[in-house]
Amino acid sequence: MSWAVQTRLAASLLLAWAPLASAQAVLKVPATYPDIQSAVDAAAAGDTILVAPGHYAVSPITVNSKNLTIVSERGARDTELFVSTPGRCFTLIGTTTSGSTPMTIEGFKILNGHAPDGDPGIFGASGESGGAVLVLGGGAILRGCDFGSNRAGSGAFGGPGADGASQSAGGAPGLPGGAGGRGGDGGAVAFLNGATPATPSRIENCIFHENQAGSGADGGPGGNGGDDLFGTFGTFDPGGAGGAGGAGGRAGLGGAIMHAATARLDVINSTFRLNTLGVPGSGGHGGVGGSGFPSGTTGVDGGLGGLAVAGGIYTSTGDLHVLHSTLSENSDVGVFAVLPLFVPPSTFENSIAYFNGDLQDPDVPASITASFSDIQGGGTAGTNIDKFPEFVDDPIFDEPDWARHLKGFSPCLDSASSSLAATIAEDIDGDPRVLGTGPDMGSDERFELPGSGEDLELFLTIDGAKLDQTPGVTIYAGQIAVTKIWDGGFIPFVGKPFVGHPMLFALQPYPSGPPMGLNPFLLGSVMDPNLPGISLFGFGGGPLGPMILAPSGMDVAFQIPPGLEGTTVRLQGYVISPNAANGVWAGTNGIDLRIE
Repeated sequence: MSWAVQTRLAASLLLAWAPLASAQAVLKVPATYPDIQSAVDAAAAGDTILVAPGHYAVSPITVNSKNLTIVSERGARDTELFVSTPGRCFTLIGTTTSGSTPMTIEGFKILNGHAPDGDPGIFGASGESGGAVLVLGGGAILRGCDFGSNRAGSGAFGGPGADGASQSAGGAPGLPGGAGGRGGDGGAVAFLNGATPATPSRIENCIFHENQAGSGADGGPGGNGGDDLFGTFGTFDPGGAGGAGGAGGRAGLGGAIMHAATARLDVINSTFRLNTLGVPGSGGHGGVGGSGFPSGTTGVDGGLGGLAVAGGIYTSTGDLHVLHSTLSENSDVGVFAVLPLFVPPSTFENSIAYFNGDLQDPDVPASITASFSDIQGGGTAGTNIDKFPEFVDDPIFDEPDWARHLKGFSPCLDSASSSLAATIAEDIDGDPRVLGTGPDMGSDERFELPGSGEDLELFLTIDGAKLDQTPGVTIYAGQIAVTKIWDGGFIPFVGKPFVGHPMLFALQPYPSGPPMGLNPFLLGSVMDPNLPGISLFGFGGGPLGPMILAPSGMDVAFQIPPGLEGTTVRLQGYVISPNAANGVWAGTNGIDLRIE
């Protein structure tokens, strides 16, 4: 979901709550309460906690038996919750009872959550689930959040087996080592247990990247066998056998999400990338046999812990429904469901699952009913396809394109079911869900203000966060924007066609219409003759002439000055080159900036 949409949502929620101020309060952080936990403690069921933009170092937050709404003012781009002490970010306990509205968390970037590891004082203790959010005893709605680098807890080591006693009638056998604790499930989010609320739990317009399920711990070593002590009658007896090593702990399931609750879970307009499973624990070594005649045998080593599945989403209850979402480059299969006994089968619709784990296996197993989706290894039966989805990935900025946007020639464009998409108004960025002849598969509905149609790309970051084109990107006065032109094309014997040629950026008021026009005889300027007065902010000219496009691209930073609130401007880049289709200039895609 775009940050502008997040802002509109927060404003609409406040308007909706205004008539109910006496019954439902809005608690502001940090204006009134210093942190989210103190606001949670002061809130009553049904209240809203509104969090101002900022980067917050948070300790674990617990919400117990209150169905609250915790929402940021300006969305995940501007509101980061970095878990600075050991523990997950949110634990929601009994926040939803049957028939009530689920607890809602909306518009946060949640980083570095770490569910507790198995208690090292308890041999074989399991790691806890839900690295960023754990939902216990109820449902939850997670909307417009970015979950990154969270992980579930790892198991505790198995205990060592006791050594066998040494005795004159033959050594006693060593005892087996204990099993290692299993890793916690759901690297980012885990839904466990709970009543069935009237509204299903829902994850909507969220991004999950680089989260990890917990790892299993190693099994304990087997005890050593006891020695035979020389008997009173001069006989020799065998040494005791070494105990078997303990089995390694099972790796955690669901690199991003574990769904083990009785309530249905809907995942809509969300993207999962580079989420990983935990590592299974190794078996403990067998104990050494005791001395005697003969010596005791060495115990067998414990087995490797069980392997986990589903680097993206795992459901053990079978009531999972994925719609218009994208799963790529997660370990193992993207999504896995246990075959249900008493509920309809899980579904995967209008979605993409590609490049996940073992490329030889279907990215969506047969236990899930899939339709109108691009599934690697899933064949082309029915309405599904198995084609390279043609994702846009940004080689310029350090941060990859976590949202997995689609290129203009992707086979997933206009290929999804309109009837399945009918209840969804927008995509993950806030673009209208249908922009072509039909909806696109996956979380992205491709939207672009076209340039000259050549492979010349424009990228944008605001205060360090990479953005992708939507109908309008919101930027606030005082924020710093960095924009970059990059040559993504290739011509045989020429290479990148626009590298080494003069280039410029343009930022001008342009409320609607075709791309801006270029005056090729006045380098460094772009103009629209149809707009009156001075309507130009040009970048590119200087004492030494225009900038030259480098192989790695060229960027310019600018800060939005005060006084432009309410203005919409269009940002584009141009290169003057005979390699352009028209022989003179090529233009990038445009990005409209709404200044607030």
